[in-house]
Amino acid sequence: LRHVAEQGDTMTRLATLYYGNSDHSRRLRRFNDVRTNGLTRGQMVLVPLAGLLLSPQGRRVMEEHMGRSLPDGNVRTLQDRIDRQLPTLRAHVHDGEFVEAVSLANRLLGSISLTGNQIVTIQRQLGTAYVALRREDLAAEAFIAALERQRDLELDAMRTSPTVLRVFRMAREQLERQWQPSTDGLGEE
Repeated sequence: LRHVAEQGDTMTRLATLYYGNSDHSRRLRRFNDVRTNGLTRGQMVLVPLAGLLLSPQGRRVMEEHMGRSLPDGNVRTLQDRIDRQLPTLRAHVHDGEFVEAVSLANRLLGSISLTGNQIVTIQRQLGTAYVALRREDLAAEAFIAALERQRDLELDAMRTSPTVLRVFRMAREQLERQWQPSTDGLGEE
């Protein structure tokens, strides 16, 4: 679920609103890679809803989109397992363990049951790890994959390296050129 923060919103308030308990504010901060409780007006917060199950129609749409059948069993259980691995991925990147981060990120991306939010989170971390490993081409691909899912994605300029920000901006510009409608051939017959 996507929530756009209003004046006075905090992670604690959102945890209470969506989960009925402020104890889940840490989960929200971790999921959104936010370190503070305060939110600015207009800031987007992704709220994972653990009890959300796919309807038969939703399952068919997912299978059509993915081009394969979803595994039998509880998809949400698989997504929860991936959620539990995301802090490890962030820690690998934070601690400079970039090869480990790339390995884990690619393993997670191979999962059939990722949510869109999980893909964005993994691709962001993967892009950062690739920049550190001097593979800006692969970093740009990862950032593009994240931006395709979340066009308004931003990186924190205060906590992100200038090199990562530069590659991220290049990826955004490349994608924006693709999003712009072509004017070639207009008015010609």
